[in-house]
Amino acid sequence: MDEVNLWYQYDMRNSYLNLSSVAEQIPLVKDRSSFLSWYTADEPDGWQYALNSTKLAYDLLKREDPYHPVGLVLNCENYYFKEYTSGADYIMEDAYPVAINPTYSIPWNTTCNETYGDCGCDDCIGSLTDVSNRLDDFFEYQSWLGQWEKPLWSVLQAFSGEGYWSRDPTPEETWVMMLLSFNHHAKGIMSWTFPASSVLEAAHGAMAKVATKPLVSNFLLSGEPTAVEILGHPALDVAYWKEGDKLLLSFANTESQASNGTVDLPLPFAVRGVESQPWGDLAHTLRGRKLSIPKMPALASSLMILQV
Repeated sequence: MDEVNLWYQYDMRNSYLNLSSVAEQIPLVKDRSSFLSWYTADEPDGWQYALNSTKLAYDLLKREDPYHPVGLVLNCENYYFKEYTSGADYIMEDAYPVAINPTYSIPWNTTCNETYGDCGCDDCIGSLTDVSNRLDDFFEYQSWLGQWEKPLWSVLQAFSGEGYWSRDPTPEETWVMMLLSFNHHAKGIMSWTFPASSVLEAAHGAMAKVATKPLVSNFLLSGEPTAVEILGHPALDVAYWKEGDKLLLSFANTESQASNGTVDLPLPFAVRGVESQPWGDLAHTLRGRKLSIPKMPALASSLMILQV
């Protein structure tokens, strides 16, 4: 990985509870040239590990290596969020909503509700919007706690099975979940698991080739997205980022059916033109402060750069 400059998280998911083991591993890793971050707890809330477990590992890591961030992933919508995230510099979410039964758990033969049961996606409704809702929750919790907003990452579903998920996500569902993530404050995306199917590996790679290029990434990393509400189209999730005289507009249609009529998108600024469409191929017309899409395809996803 060092030789090809492939950045990586170092996996401590199975050892972070053992501080002696953590201490032994730190000097072996911390000076590697392509080492990005420490990945400690994997769903500590779901496993109900000690509430101070993530903070104990975090304090040790920061004492021995203050230069690399520490991340962890939470499984639950809200189970001791404050305590577990005290041991992280960035927070990952892993709502896996595709092809689940959100009300009944087949593996455990129990019902699932807000307080009971395991359906593979905590307090989810089995919609792609479970991903964006979870990110919104985590972003809001930090605000309620009066904390500096730690960066959020999405860990997106790229698998099926285990008695919870009856099929893999499609590429179209994957791309919608990716843009939902960006639209709702995610600064990074990681797919679970590897290797995935060749179809999903290609889908993740296609978006990676676009989202990591400065043409798009400069917008995504410049600040937080601003949501655009489109009356009459609740399934269409739209956000924008503005840098200088340019605007990045991100569309994610969570509806599995195409729209019958034209979708009119009110723009926040007067726009001189559409400079490019780095992702997607939506047909569109532009008039002043309104972008019209004659037909919104099912599970459409698009990134447009506008001149303002």
